[in-house]
Amino acid sequence: MSKIKNKFITCFSEGTCLRRGVIIVAYTSILCCMLYAPKLVTLFRTDTPTLNVYVFSDIIMTHAFQKFESETGIQVNVKRFDSNEELMSQFRFNRGEGYDLIAPSDYMVETMHKEGLLAPIDTDKIERFTRLDNRLKNKQFDPENKYSVPYAWSTVGIGFNKKFFAEKYPTSWRWIFEPPKSNGEKDFKICLTEDSREIAFLANIYLHGNVSGFEDKTVRSEIRRTLVKQHQWVESYTDSDLRYFLESEIVPLVLINSGRMARIISNSDEFDFAVPDEGTVITIENFAIPATSNRKELAQKLIDFLLSRETSVETYNECGFNPANQRAYADIDKSVTDNKSFFPDDEIFERLFIMHNNIPSEYISNLWIDVRIR
Repeated sequence: MSKIKNKFITCFSEGTCLRRGVIIVAYTSILCCMLYAPKLVTLFRTDTPTLNVYVFSDIIMTHAFQKFESETGIQVNVKRFDSNEELMSQFRFNRGEGYDLIAPSDYMVETMHKEGLLAPIDTDKIERFTRLDNRLKNKQFDPENKYSVPYAWSTVGIGFNKKFFAEKYPTSWRWIFEPPKSNGEKDFKICLTEDSREIAFLANIYLHGNVSGFEDKTVRSEIRRTLVKQHQWVESYTDSDLRYFLESEIVPLVLINSGRMARIISNSDEFDFAVPDEGTVITIENFAIPATSNRKELAQKLIDFLLSRETSVETYNECGFNPANQRAYADIDKSVTDNKSFFPDDEIFERLFIMHNNIPSEYISNLWIDVRIR
């Protein structure tokens, strides 16, 4: 009986191990297919010129790539990501093997270049590069635009219900970082971004009027205390449901990207948007070519196409983010381009700050733990 029992246990254990092995192999295969999908697709399409593109989910419309395909005969496979960190995770795993064009934000361009993940771009081969807004070029994250080409930009500001703030519009960071009643008679709550990096920079602008000093432990502690206190009047930390919160009158004020606020205002005149007087963060979205790509010429051709005046305007109308092609400004509703919060003039541009990398990553990782668990 004992021998039978031992045999049964041995068979059971072997069966369990076999099943576990099969499951592990299956999951590993799926993961590899996801990570190397662009390369695999390309291998099976040797007869057609192909580009594999990895871009943000809400900034470039799908039919722009389809139009490029129909005009050039070049196949474009598009995969989308939701954050720069997601993009970077992919590249740290396989250095972007299989991708030919990506779209990192400003500070991520610098990070990827320093890790040797980007190829130089020949802007002389991009005809429309000369038509881009010069205020977006030669920034600290890529001083000579050797590794990136700007294609869209936006500011972060205050979206608000005009009726609720009829007596005084919220045009200062005080409306975000100070108790609501200190700014007027009414009490209310706000919606805040779930991006701890962004809110740390904005808090620094509110406290010190700039985005420097993160190396100083005192500055970091002051920002942390400000955000911990602010938690009392935050209804939600979110970037995706802000239209719902405003239109449902759950909150009268949200921290929001100008691109997303443009889409809200296009459907309703009950709301407005303001870049605070103290200044704010500007985000520049860019095209870049992975160092592992061997289709640089085709990628530069796609960049030039996506920067065209017509495509830039269509992308703005659908997605709301300002085009980098300055000639496209003339084709956008004048009521929007005349609004200095959406299209800042040179004076306001001087108060727009780019998020840099001189901030301890551990501090950013732990900031939301300190703030949101309270």
